[in-house]
Amino acid sequence: MIRKQNGFGRNNFTHREIRLNVLYAFYETWWFRLVAILTICVSLFLIVKYRINSLQKQNRLQEVEIAQRTQTLQITLEVSQDKLMGQMLMLERLLGTISHDIKTPLLFLARSNKRLVKINVRRLACCVCFERLLSKG
Repeated sequence: MIRKQNGFGRNNFTHREIRLNVLYAFYETWWFRLVAILTICVSLFLIVKYRINSLQKQNRLQEVEIAQRTQTLQITLEVSQDKLMGQMLMLERLLGTISHDIKTPLLFLARSNKRLVKINVRRLACCVCFERLLSKG
């Protein structure tokens, strides 16, 4: 409503009404809000999808690395087992040699001791017989 003074006087006014149709700003419209919400939702969806894809790619790379390390460890284990078997074979041979080296002199001493005992028993028997002869005589 517009008011204009008509000449002189206190209450000498003319009133006029002008209708103005002011449109909403674009960011105040319902379609803009809908597009903004859809854009935010699609952006969130794409961010989550990108993150999932990057995590899956990272998991695949880690699985490949783990498989390679496992294979390396398996080869190392096989080599270690072969070395261990070789060392155990050497240990068996060493123990066999040591036991043979210990047994042989002991067997020799035992057999020598048996011979000495037999000889001493014969000598003792001869001595006893000789003493009997002397004591009878």
